[in-house]
Amino acid sequence: MTDYELEQRICTAVEHATPDRLDKILSSCNQQNTRTCTPVCKETRADGQAEGAIMDMLERKHKNFRWGSARKSLASIVALAAMFVLYSRGSNLCTVPAVDSVIMLDVNPSLSLSVDAEENVLSVEALNGDAEKVLGNMELKDTSLEVAVNAIIGSMLQKGYLGDLQNTILVSVENEDAAQGEVLQQKVTEAIANAVQNSSLDAAVLSQSICTDDAVLAAKAAEYHISLGKAVLIQEVIAQVPTLTFEDLAPMSINEIALITVSKNVSIATVTQSGAASNKAYISQEKALNVVYNHAGMTMEDVIEMEIEFDSKHGTLVYEVEFETATKEGEYEIDAVTGEILKSELKNRDNAEVGFGYIGAAAAKETALAHAGVTAGDILEIKIELDSDDHIMIYHVEFETGTKKYAYKIHAVTGAVVTSEAKDQKNGTSKNNSSSVSSGNSSYIGEAAAKKAALSHAGVAESNTAYIKCYLEYEDGKPAYYCVEFKVDKTEYEYEIDLYSGTVLDCEVENHSNSEKP
Repeated sequence: MTDYELEQRICTAVEHATPDRLDKILSSCNQQNTRTCTPVCKETRADGQAEGAIMDMLERKHKNFRWGSARKSLASIVALAAMFVLYSRGSNLCTVPAVDSVIMLDVNPSLSLSVDAEENVLSVEALNGDAEKVLGNMELKDTSLEVAVNAIIGSMLQKGYLGDLQNTILVSVENEDAAQGEVLQQKVTEAIANAVQNSSLDAAVLSQSICTDDAVLAAKAAEYHISLGKAVLIQEVIAQVPTLTFEDLAPMSINEIALITVSKNVSIATVTQSGAASNKAYISQEKALNVVYNHAGMTMEDVIEMEIEFDSKHGTLVYEVEFETATKEGEYEIDAVTGEILKSELKNRDNAEVGFGYIGAAAAKETALAHAGVTAGDILEIKIELDSDDHIMIYHVEFETGTKKYAYKIHAVTGAVVTSEAKDQKNGTSKNNSSSVSSGNSSYIGEAAAKKAALSHAGVAESNTAYIKCYLEYEDGKPAYYCVEFKVDKTEYEYEIDLYSGTVLDCEVENHSNSEKP
């Protein structure tokens, strides 16, 4: 009850408690003193005074005081006091309904409804401009929650905020009683289903119960004009995908956030989902990949490994694409609506970097040889690989002369020697991926010939391999054969090649985890 309503109720009570005698008194008076405007009474008074005597009201007001009037006035005061006591003690007629739950609806419009224990709407708040357009001139106060939800969803459908392109709604219920919160989740979800049943919309509903006093999160929700429920959902997503930020996801629709969570395999135990988010507003994965192929100068057949998923770029939904071919590695971001390339990084698999600022394999080799005091003519075998070492890109350079084996780590950007190691061949060599040829064995066919023999047997061109490496395998401390390993598409090959003749001694082919001997 408002203050004005309370005041009116009190005034009415006072009027009923104190009878109005003025009209009767005036009607009995037919004379008026023109000078003093004092009434002249014709009746004989109870005190026996003559009829028609002029009464001076100012002089006689104390004499005319009667205990009966005082008693009536006291009764009025008591009645008013009783009314205030009833009001202060929470009489059903005077109690202001308390907020029992807060229901939040997010699509991109964000709204908040406060309801009482009987699920009647006490207030509705539009949290952003889109929500104001949805509410328009609707007066939802004092309606049931079901009626309010139907009206809001109907308005979203009519104004185009819900449809085939954006079909996902987030329902968040804030209630201290978790069980009651779940009941309301189900009721609101059913109300949404009823609201869209006469339309062609196949809605997806995410629902959750929330209970948080996180002031920082509430401030972020206010900053981005979204509900606390949407802020809680975003917080859960970025906890599982640290590359995403609150700033990335807050401007996005619930439909877009849902697509990202599915694409990145995000699972939130506290969120229940019915239906699937629509991807009809966005280009297909196939079209996004074609944009990448054309820009990178390759075809689908060139791809060895590929990963594509939805992501966010400053609030814009994008396809993030990473791939490898036999000669290239790349990373792209493609606008999911327009197909525009927002980011592209491409490097050659021979370590000649494009757009990364790396020194390249040739420079790394020169640095390692200069540090070791070795010339290119002294090298029997060499291997160079680019890899991440404690989050720093490093060139691993391993080579051997007739007397020593060397292993270097060269910083991929600065070219500095990070670590270096040299071992005498007479101390023996472990079986690893480095090449090793003992002094005096000039009759070995060499690494290049061993690779050629393996590739020829497999019927594969080296340019089509994802990687290829060749090294000496040892038995009893002596070189036994060349081991050649390479990969083409999803098939991995491993060959044993005779040291002197280049004959294939053994071959294993593994395709999708199935090994066989050709």
